[in-house]
Amino acid sequence: MAASVVTLSVVETWDDGQRMHVKGTLAVGAGDYVAGGLTLSFANARIKSTKIPSMVQIYARDPAVASDFNFVYVPGASKDVGKLGVGDLVTNADLAVAATPAAIVAATIELYAIFKKFI
Repeated sequence: MAASVVTLSVVETWDDGQRMHVKGTLAVGAGDYVAGGLTLSFANARIKSTKIPSMVQIYARDPAVASDFNFVYVPGASKDVGKLGVGDLVTNADLAVAATPAAIVAATIELYAIFKKFI
């Protein structure tokens, strides 16, 4: 099966004069979880920065998902090739290469990121 696809939907953006703040949701499609995480791209017309984010928080609203998995952003060489890493809270390890758990595919995953502006 092909790797799961992660889709970012930007909900809100604002700037504080120096930084661009982004709130959004992530949808993880059915497919396989791959070693090192799933590709997470911040290439979005609403994100007015060419840099990778300086801070990213990712969390699930669903208590069952939040109690079983943790989410981390792994930066790439550019803002369009980062990774969404998913860890198992019981084993404290990256998910095994296998089908992405159905709970993650069905979950509402939220994101908050900060970027340097217009650079």
